[in-house]
Amino acid sequence: MEGRLIIPRLRIWSDISFLVDTGADTSRLHPLDGLRMGLAYSQLRIGPESIGTGGVVRDYEEDAVVIFAEGVIRYYVYQVKLAIARPTNDIMSLPSLLGRDILDRWEMRYNPGKKQLLFKVVSADSYRTFPKGSAAK
Repeated sequence: MEGRLIIPRLRIWSDISFLVDTGADTSRLHPLDGLRMGLAYSQLRIGPESIGTGGVVRDYEEDAVVIFAEGVIRYYVYQVKLAIARPTNDIMSLPSLLGRDILDRWEMRYNPGKKQLLFKVVSADSYRTFPKGSAAK
């Protein structure tokens, strides 16, 4: 799932590809994306213990904004507490996860014949619609 991730406190603004994970309570940034974005891990805040990839983990946690586009006409905005995984060898190649903090606000339909997972937004913290023919800024 393609989106844009903003971590305001750290002035991070980056496009991101999430792996949909219905088993994840929260969305989680993995080191593959964190390092690509130039995330300064030394500036991050420690979050609470949780169950994560491979067992009990203590991720960093930051207030973040995740934005998804529906074409070029509508944008959906979500304010989340983003879990940020520590860079360790066993998870360096894993994609970032889109968790139930956002997925619970969508309807999902899986079509195995077409190998499609379709989403319909039920709610968002905010959204913006641009008139057809206008340029989104």
